[in-house]
Parts: sequence; C-alpha cells; structure tokens
Amino acid sequence: MATKKTVLINPAVLTGLDRFKRQFGQWQETSTGYTFIKIEEEAVKLDKVSDPEPLPPVSAAGDGFSDVITGSPSDDVPAGTAVAFARPQDVERPAGSVSNLTGNPVPFNPYPTLIPTHKQTLTLVDTRNPDTTTDKSWDDIVENLINSDFVYEDYATSFNNPLTKEELLNIEGDVPSAPAAINYVYNYNDRIYESVLENVDDHVVIPDLYSMFDASSRAGTDIADPTVDVDILKSPTAKTLRRNIRRRSRRIKLQNKIVPIENMPLLADYEGSKYLFPMYVNINIPLDKKHQFATVMKNSTLGIALTRDIEGVPDLASQLKTETINFSTSLISRRTGLEETTNSTIPVKILDLLQWSLIDAPSYAPEADTLYRAPENFSFIGVDSGTFRDIGNFNSVATAIADNDAFAIALEGCYDGIKDIANDKRRRFEDIIDGKESYSEMLMYKVEKRLGPVQPVLQDPIQTFHFMNSGDLEEFLSNERKFKFVDTQVKYNTQYIYTVTGYRAVIGTKYQYGKPNTSLRGITAEYPNNRFAKVDVFTTPVVKLIEVPMFSSLGSILDNPPLKPEIRFFPVVDDRNSIKMFFTTSTGIEITEPITFSKAEQDEMAQNQINQNRNDGKITFSTDDPAQAFEIFRLTQPPIQIEDFSDALFATVPTESPGRFPLDGSSATGLVSQIPNQKYYYVFRTIDTHGHKSNPSPVYEIELYNDGGAGYPIIRHYDITSPDPTTTTKSARKIIQIVPRISQCFLNEVASNLINEDRELLSAKNKDLVLGVEDESLFGKKFKVRLTSKSTGKKLDLNINFKTKQLKSS
Repeated sequence: MATKKTVLINPAVLTGLDRFKRQFGQWQETSTGYTFIKIEEEAVKLDKVSDPEPLPPVSAAGDGFSDVITGSPSDDVPAGTAVAFARPQDVERPAGSVSNLTGNPVPFNPYPTLIPTHKQTLTLVDTRNPDTTTDKSWDDIVENLINSDFVYEDYATSFNNPLTKEELLNIEGDVPSAPAAINYVYNYNDRIYESVLENVDDHVVIPDLYSMFDASSRAGTDIADPTVDVDILKSPTAKTLRRNIRRRSRRIKLQNKIVPIENMPLLADYEGSKYLFPMYVNINIPLDKKHQFATVMKNSTLGIALTRDIEGVPDLASQLKTETINFSTSLISRRTGLEETTNSTIPVKILDLLQWSLIDAPSYAPEADTLYRAPENFSFIGVDSGTFRDIGNFNSVATAIADNDAFAIALEGCYDGIKDIANDKRRRFEDIIDGKESYSEMLMYKVEKRLGPVQPVLQDPIQTFHFMNSGDLEEFLSNERKFKFVDTQVKYNTQYIYTVTGYRAVIGTKYQYGKPNTSLRGITAEYPNNRFAKVDVFTTPVVKLIEVPMFSSLGSILDNPPLKPEIRFFPVVDDRNSIKMFFTTSTGIEITEPITFSKAEQDEMAQNQINQNRNDGKITFSTDDPAQAFEIFRLTQPPIQIEDFSDALFATVPTESPGRFPLDGSSATGLVSQIPNQKYYYVFRTIDTHGHKSNPSPVYEIELYNDGGAGYPIIRHYDITSPDPTTTTKSARKIIQIVPRISQCFLNEVASNLINEDRELLSAKNKDLVLGVEDESLFGKKFKVRLTSKSTGKKLDLNINFKTKQLKSS
C-alpha cells in the first residue's frame, strides 16, 4: 500500500539560528521534503559531550496555586510540602543561585518545579594546523559560534499520515482497506422523510444518532431529556423531523459535539444503530498507536477540559498561541514508486501542555457555586459531561465539584503524567546535533463539516466534532485502533466538505549555552598539541500541542443509478402510424461503465465511483428505489456513436398514474407516432425517484411499414459501427510536421539562368528550374527520420525524399 509521511518542524530550526549546531548538520528543504543533512566538521571538532547532569530545581517567587494543590507528593517535592506553582512569565533567573563550571547562571526553565534542567559540557577542539593559526583566531571562532545570551527551541518530528480512499484510488487504483475515509452512504429510501428533509436548512434539526442515548435514556427506559430523539430501536421518521424543526432552539447544542475520552467506547456500542437511518456519513480515522499522553488524559479525566480550552469553549486557554510551522508531506505509490511532495508553511494553534497544566487547568476549580457551562451551541456525548455536578463520584473532571479533593488529585495526575513522559522522551544535546527527531503522538482530533462547493475563502463550518486518541489499546473498537464517527445529520445530494485536523503532542527541547572557556594548547595532557574550549549547554524538554492538517473530503450522498428499462413494443390497432411502447423497471445489479449525455451526469457518475470505491471506470447500477419516469430518445439518421442521442430527447413517460390521487408505479406505457416507411432510431433510459439516469438501452431501429394494405412494425437492434480496430493509419499532423523551410523553396533565379547580368528577367522556356537559395539544395536528396517511443522504446524509421514537379502552362 502507498505511504504518506508528514514532517513537522519549527521555522527556527530551518533558519539555522544556532551557528554552532549548524556546523554539524542542518534541517533543509529539499525536493523530497524537509530532511536533516549532516555536515562534515571542519575547523571545529566536537570531541566530547559529557553525560547529562540534572540541576537542582530553581526556587522562584510568583502567584502560585497552593490553594488548589497542597501536600501533593511528586518526584521533586516530598509528601506534605505545600507547593506554589509559579507562572512561567513571573520566573526570573536568580543570578548565581545555581552556576555551571564557568560561573554562568542557569538558563530560564519554563517549568521550575516540574522538569529539571540538564547540563552537559561540550569539548571543542581546533582541528586547524596550530603552527599556521593563532590563539586569537581560535577564540574568535568559538565566540562567533557560541551565543550564550539566546535560548533556542528545537523540535522536528515525522509521522505517517493516514491515506484517504481518494488518494488510494488515484495512485493505486483500488482501496482494499483505506486507512482514512469519509464514506457517503445511502441506506434505504424513505420518500416522505426525504421530502420533509429537502426543505431543511439548519442541520441541527436532522435526527442525530448520538442524541438518541445517554446514561439516563437507554433503550426501553423513559426519555429523561426532552431534547433527545426517539428510542434508538426506532428509525427516524418525517414526524421526528417535523418535531425537531419546531424545537430548533433547544437543538442548537448539536452544532458542536465533544466526545470525552471516558465516553469513547459509547461510539462503538452504538455504531450499529446507523443502519436505522436512511442516510449517513461514516468518518473513519486511524488512531495513533502511541497513546501515552492520551492515557494521561484518560486517567486524570482532564481530557474534556483540554478539549474545551483549545477550542475556546467558552474561552481560549491563556497559553494558546498561533505560530507558523513548516510541514512537508510525501506521498509514495507502492505500485509505481513515484513520490509527490508538498511543502507548506501554515499558521496553526500551539499550546504548551505543561504551562496549561500549571495555569489554565487549575482555573477549572473555582468557587463551589461556579459552573463552567458550555455555550448553548455545544453538547457532550454521554451523561453529565461538560458541567460541574455536586456529586462525590464522577466520571469526568468536568463533573467534579469545585473545591473537593478529587479535583486536586486529577490535576496532579495530569501534570505528573505529562512530566514523566517529557522526562522519559527528552533528548540529549548530541541527539539534537545528530538531527534525532522529537517524540510525538496524536492526542486530539477535530472534524469540521462545511457545505460545498469549495469557495476561494474558507466558509465557516456548519458543525464540528471533537474527540481524543484512545487511551487504551483494548478498550475502543478492539484492536482496530480506528475511530468511527457516524454523522446522521446530513441531506441527500447535498455537497459536503469534511476537514480533519489533528493535535499532535511534540516533546521538543529548549537549550542555552553557557559562556565558553577557551584554552591554549599544552595546558592539559588531554590536548597537548591542539587548542580546545569547553562550554556548558543546558537543556529542558518542552511539550507542545500543535495543530496538524490531516485530510479533507468533498462529496455527497447518492443512491445507485437505476438499471436500463425493459421495453416491449406493440402495434396499435387501426393506427398504422403509431407504436405502443411498454416500459418496466428492471431488477437486480449490473456493474458496467456509465454512459452519460451531459456534464452534470458525468459529475454525478464520478461521485458514484468514489462512493462505491471504484477506479476501474465502472459503477454499480441497481434498483434501490422505484422508477419515476422513462426517457425516449429518437434520431432520424443512423447514429455514429451513442452520444449522438444526447440532444435528441423525444419524450418522457412518467410512472405516476393520472387523476386526483396519483399512485406511483414501476411501469409506464407510451404511444409514439412516426412517418410510415421511414426508419427511426431509439434509445431509452430509466429515471429513478431521485432523478438519476440509467445507462441508455441498446439502439432500436423501428420502421412502420405500410404498402397501402396491411401495415406492421419492423423492429430490430441496430449496432453502431465503430472504426476498424486494425486500421494502419493515424493522423499526426498536429504532432509531427516535416516541411521545407521557405528559403529552400524559393525559385533560385540565378541558378536557373532566369536573370542576366543587368538583372533583367529572361524566358523560362526550356530551362531547368532550381529551387532554394541555400548553399545546399534540399531536393533530390534522401533523409531518415527516426521516432522513438518514450514508453516502450520501440523505434520507427521514416525514409523521406523531396521531389519537384514542374507544371507547364499552355
């Protein structure tokens, strides 16, 4: 199967701000994406890097959260100690409080009480000829490379992005199992439901699978919430839809849905209920196999709080920023080996997770009577999600009362879990020098639904869905590791744009150099003949949650196009100029190439091919709803190709019975008149209740024979002739032209003796005319032209000569 790889990198790493690191390697933009390229050491050799040494935590003053968390044991703080978590922006480096070997202050640590700063000592050696260089030049080199006043940030990571079924269709030709897919599914026909749905503009009133259940309204129990839909064991009806329209204001909450990580298994439990709906959209997204951060969020129950903060429900997190990130995505086809790479620079949301756990998460513990209710256009899947409840037992931090001990435990579990992952996955400085990628995993996902078609300016979504990566390999959809969300709030033949965005947790590194200590050669026995220098570097991991574009899909829900009609012909008694045609709906399934008569029909068939996961030029025709009418196309001249009928619609015969109370039927009869003793050519098509057209029937040649006596119809199949497949000629005039230049065709008056010394024209009679004013004549010579096929390598030789023909006038 083809692969799609995405590289994420912060622009500062690409620009090479760190002159010292740039001596050994650099992330660069190439034709195949962003790649780390090692560079051979030149004047400076990095000879040694000491093992990391954790420094003691920096004490710092500032507004803390000891009123929220007190007596919390951790790796850095003993049990029973009151901890004040200082805001990072209030932390200053206390000069001299903690020093390195050269007396430099420890660099700024964004998490003074959570993650220790590690110190490593670098030994740099002058590789130049010591006899032809000076000590001053060595000092200048080191001073130029090391900037001890700047804090660098480094994160670059790559991951496999899920391939969509559209991408697999384009590059592989089939979709055995698309990792990611937006499937537009037409389940069954409910004409009354669809007729009411056709006039619906606001999608929140359409019956929703996930508003059919929560813990207080299971199947067989009373519905506790009057805004939920009917019992899950019943299909939605037109009556349900009309009722929802009347109470639209109470359903505005379905505009945005958040799935707490604790309630993710509910999606799997109720996925089968989608078959109760006439139509739906299946959203399949592979979940990241790495799930350490997701496990922290599940165990701490702070996942819903993080989702709300990063999506602004009701307010954006104070630490949320918009920054520019570089992305490159490479799509490699297994079948052809071709690689397509797209590089882009995009402004995205970025949140520092540890700063969030210090500053924003504690704000979910206000006074006991304060509620963090979501806006009216947000809802949460599962009972008691998204609001505080005065209960001792809770399944989500959003249901914990404000000042109880449970919240403190949940908050501590969150930042301890993030800290432990960051410490475990932190990189050493030599890893950064070697271009080792940062650890990362997908933590959150967002799906936005918009109405098509695509506009030059991105329109606002009509609905959004938010959820997290699964925190347990065994809990969600067994071992599939695939998120399946069903959107039932959709309309038939309405174009939708689904955009999937991920939020990836990336463990980067902030680092800073100390002041270098240069030395002359011979000072130590270690480097008796070379100059050297020592410099300390301080590293601290940072945990960034970065918005990552994943994929999008444009499509609409369509049923299968109908089958060709079955036709029978009957003569009309006492009317020799007419014939009766009886049409019947065909049943069954046929897989064949579509034949269309307009651009709109082509677009519709193309969407059907995507919906049916086909790329072989064929689609499935079937009778999944009744016929609405039958089309009759007629020509008076024999057709050369089937498309000749595209502008020859003669009549449309409806299946609906006439009268005050019309009834739908599956057959119809048409009476067609034509001139006797003249051949007419017909094809017929079925139109189903959704207006979709079948392929045309075979071509019929019909003649109403009349010799003045008994008349009768002559009906036969007409085979459209096609060009002889064994033809040995092919026109290539637009591709190849071999003609003389104009200077090779001019009459050469001097060589033809048509002009005397006074430049007067002479008679051309009995003279051999010469063409061309070039030094070498073209005519009378032979040329060989060789054509070589790029695909097969086969060669074709053309032997060409140019002749003249002289016409004598009388």
